[in-house]
Amino acid sequence: MQLGKFDILEELGHGGFGTVYKARDLVLDRLVAIKVLHPNLVNDPLFLSRFKQEAQIAAQIEHANLVPIYDFGEIDGHFFIVMGYMPGGSLKELLKKEGPLKKERALEILDQIGKGLAYAHKRGVIHRDLKPGNILFDDGGVARISDMGFAKLLHSEGSGSMSTSGGLVGPPAYIAPEVWKDASATTAVDVYSAACMLVEMLSGKPLFDGDSTPGVMLKHFEPLKLPGNLPDGWKPIIENALEKEPSERTKSVEEIVENLRAVDDGTFHSITGNKNYEHQKREKTKKAEDHFEQKGSQQKDHKIPTLTLAGIPLVVLIAIYFVFRSGVFTPQPKPTATSQPQLTQTFVAVVEMQNSTEVAASPQPSPTAEPSPIPTLGIGSVMIRERDNMEMVYVPEGSFEMGSEKGQQDEKPVRQIYLDAYWIDKYEVTNEQYLHCVEDMGCTEPAHTSSYSQSQYFYNPTFRNYPVVYITWEQALDYCTWAGAALPTEAQWEKAARGTDGRIYPWGNVAPDTRKANYGEGNDTRVVGSYPDSASPYGALDMAGNAWEWVADWYWTYDASETDNPVGHETGISKVLRGGWWDTQTKFLRTSYRVSGLPTTTYYNYGVRCVQSP
Repeated sequence: MQLGKFDILEELGHGGFGTVYKARDLVLDRLVAIKVLHPNLVNDPLFLSRFKQEAQIAAQIEHANLVPIYDFGEIDGHFFIVMGYMPGGSLKELLKKEGPLKKERALEILDQIGKGLAYAHKRGVIHRDLKPGNILFDDGGVARISDMGFAKLLHSEGSGSMSTSGGLVGPPAYIAPEVWKDASATTAVDVYSAACMLVEMLSGKPLFDGDSTPGVMLKHFEPLKLPGNLPDGWKPIIENALEKEPSERTKSVEEIVENLRAVDDGTFHSITGNKNYEHQKREKTKKAEDHFEQKGSQQKDHKIPTLTLAGIPLVVLIAIYFVFRSGVFTPQPKPTATSQPQLTQTFVAVVEMQNSTEVAASPQPSPTAEPSPIPTLGIGSVMIRERDNMEMVYVPEGSFEMGSEKGQQDEKPVRQIYLDAYWIDKYEVTNEQYLHCVEDMGCTEPAHTSSYSQSQYFYNPTFRNYPVVYITWEQALDYCTWAGAALPTEAQWEKAARGTDGRIYPWGNVAPDTRKANYGEGNDTRVVGSYPDSASPYGALDMAGNAWEWVADWYWTYDASETDNPVGHETGISKVLRGGWWDTQTKFLRTSYRVSGLPTTTYYNYGVRCVQSP
């Protein structure tokens, strides 16, 4: 059987997406695995579009413990994805053949799984469907994770794939309790699934098993009962990794491995995993939170932010809160921006004359004085938005080239776009600015008040001038609306980033370096405006790196006929994000690059900036 340049050799298995075959690439002369999608999936154009997006993302995350993605295509109506061939079979097959594994081998496999997950999680990709069947072994016996990031497609709203999976992602034995409750998936779901697999590797049987899906589901909510034959000292650590509340669960698989190894070599002194301690900690935290809420209820004229920083002493929470409520945490100009005077007008603030360093002043004329001339807006003009003290830069009306012939397929067709003039935020919206929206009841708190590396981020004054993250598209829209602005369209964002000369990056065509953007092997966000060399032709900063930015458009292919102030498709499933993030690859920093996310999705690298009409 032939599928284009691939010679199909044998069937390897089948699952929710389709059938997997062993094949030979006749051009490159190598063995590959080809997953051919189910026919009912390919009848859904929205699903196909999103599957392609996920394939593109998966192809970018290359790691020794992840199954590589080589290609995605369609031949004669058969849609398929090409992956690395893993001759060692799956963990499911290994357990069926050998039964319980020695603890050293189980820990080695868990370590390899943990390294692959850590790499993917750092890049914003969650598996959601970890199970022994998608842990595969290469020709060296090294464990690799397959289908990284694809599982969410099988239960997406509006996807025709619902009939294939019944709305269920993953076999019930490995699904975290919060997923059963229809909560948003976080990296904690992968930690839970990996812990389930560890118990199965050690015991030879699934930890949660039964005759029906409802029966297995209920077991995840019952008191945990681990097998009695687990290695000495491992039980409390595994219990902690299987906590029913994701916030109380071990933070990563790598941490589980580290703790288990410490137990074996006699150096384990951490209280993580001690059930009695965890119980006491939760009780103390609950009392502190209850006390804080009682205090806050006495402040009738103010809305107290909801704090969920477990374990922080009450006095610290109260201190942080009253710092915010006092004048100490009032908005200030960004540390890297030229200081501008505080203004009383929303739309007419500070205007720098085009091609001039003179700032135009507009005092109120006396009855006998001649009216001051109205300055001409142009490149270099700036203003301060009164509501949130955001500095904005001016983008004149006119045409620019949108898209890229050398980029991804979704960046085509390249076309000339005309846009009316507009203002766009010079910086990404900060924690400080978003906090004022929350306090004003115009916004809701970010999904998490931490960041990738900081447990205290959003409410921490140290990070007030850092970009707000963990916000959904809907929260981004709420913020811009509260500020008297709007989310930029894709076209507005791209023009503000690249100007009219078709440049690859906001600063030009020179490849990025650490002076121009927060990207690559960074470890978190940085103060907005930290990279003055990253300025776009209009003076906007951080439009490459730091945090992805939500825009208004639904993700879809471009409409070639829409060239006058385009706003994209009227409906869709996913929204578009632009600009890359702090750990992104160079290609994601291009001004024309697009990614998508569900409007309700939130990650530690999702932020926003706004636009406004003159």
